[in-house]
Amino acid sequence: ALNVVGVLVSVFQLDDVRHRIPMLRQLVGTLPYITAFLVYYGAQRNKWELVDFEKIIKIIVIGTLFLAVEALSTWYIGRSSLPVPILGTSLSGGGLFESFLIRNHHAVSRIALVSIFGSLYFFSRYGLKRNLIVAGFSGLVLIATLDRAPIIVGVVGVGLYMAFGRSRNLAPKGGSGVQRILVRGVISILALLLAGYAANFALQRVTLVRDASLLGEVFQSRLVHHARALDVFAYTPVVGTGPHLDQFYQGSSFVPPTFLNSAVAAFRMSPDWALRRITDEGFQRDGASYSAHSLWLEFIMHWGIFGLAAMLYLLYMMVKVLLKLLRSRRQASQAAWSIFLLAGGL
Repeated sequence: ALNVVGVLVSVFQLDDVRHRIPMLRQLVGTLPYITAFLVYYGAQRNKWELVDFEKIIKIIVIGTLFLAVEALSTWYIGRSSLPVPILGTSLSGGGLFESFLIRNHHAVSRIALVSIFGSLYFFSRYGLKRNLIVAGFSGLVLIATLDRAPIIVGVVGVGLYMAFGRSRNLAPKGGSGVQRILVRGVISILALLLAGYAANFALQRVTLVRDASLLGEVFQSRLVHHARALDVFAYTPVVGTGPHLDQFYQGSSFVPPTFLNSAVAAFRMSPDWALRRITDEGFQRDGASYSAHSLWLEFIMHWGIFGLAAMLYLLYMMVKVLLKLLRSRRQASQAAWSIFLLAGGL
């Protein structure tokens, strides 16, 4: 309904930005959301149960094993492609593993994350140690992408899984309640410290290998994008930009850079540098920008206050699930932790 309203706003030229966006682009942007709703509808209509969702995870895990073989046969031994010319290259121009089939290292890293936590889920639920080996191979795929954010999420996520899940099993069965609490607390702290150290080491190494921007510069760059996203939300808070049209608004001169200017002034950034983070061509009447680098903010820009309400409700449900998991003493909660951390990481 909101997208229909947005189209009408475009047709009657009630928005200086939206009526300049090609109508075909406005309609095509809805496809990912339509696909998601169709998947949800299909699962509900066919009354999917846990075993059905496990089949999907297994398919992803098996596919990731093939990616692991490809990564071990290319990236890990210094080759750019498999010894089959027709398949094409497996690495990007910057040397990141992206697979000859997928051709996107961001997508490969997310698939590897699903496989890692999916394997931990199967290990927790069925106790098969081979799933830990599969999780390790999935980790090799993740490392080969050199995608910093997913690597950090993977390392910290596994640390949290160990801290909040495995510590229950490692605590002594007998003894006093105080003793069990102390053992679980020590194990949790050690796991979190190890995860933090590993995440910091991974970040430094990946930054060095990729010759990428330093963490401070990345933080400022993301801050610029997020401030501009708030400008867009303030410009069209009710109808929103429409699905996947936010970049047209971020690069448009019609959207006042209020939050952007405040961020630049507060952190003493160069205005020209901040502007280049958003668009190389400067704000224009028909401008476009780079991504906001935040699915949360992009969703809120797409759907305005209704998207914000949906995000707040989702966060509320996440907190409820988290508290339930922290209070749970059932063995099944271990498997639930892996899925919860996967969802949070993605």
